[in-house]
Amino acid sequence: MKDIAAGESASVSFRVAESMQAAFDGRLIHPVLSTAWLVHHLEWASRLVLEPALGPGEEGVGVGVDIRHLGPAPVGEQVQVQATAVEQREGLLICDVRAECRGACVATGRVFQAILDRGRLRETRTAGSPASNGEE
Repeated sequence: MKDIAAGESASVSFRVAESMQAAFDGRLIHPVLSTAWLVHHLEWASRLVLEPALGPGEEGVGVGVDIRHLGPAPVGEQVQVQATAVEQREGLLICDVRAECRGACVATGRVFQAILDRGRLRETRTAGSPASNGEE
């Protein structure tokens, strides 16, 4: 993996769709962006920081998210997400993340990504499959 300088950043912008509302088992809880969809976009922005540094045969895997969901982003509103590299060490990239809607902070936190060999990742997926366990 190539070095990623502290301060390298990437951003994602999206409009909150009705399908992104906080809901459980088909029941609408709040007509705002759910935490699950928020995390999806925070991870996506962090992935964009990582991708240019991946070498041949390497893959990034999310291994942790530590965020505070601080405010709402209503359906139809635009959300801007920024991820900034703060630390890279052997096999790990840590990004600070921030999301804003209408100029207000919606979330802050960190996303952690491990860098693995693609072959090792395939072996891990294969080892957990039912066929590899003798199950049908």
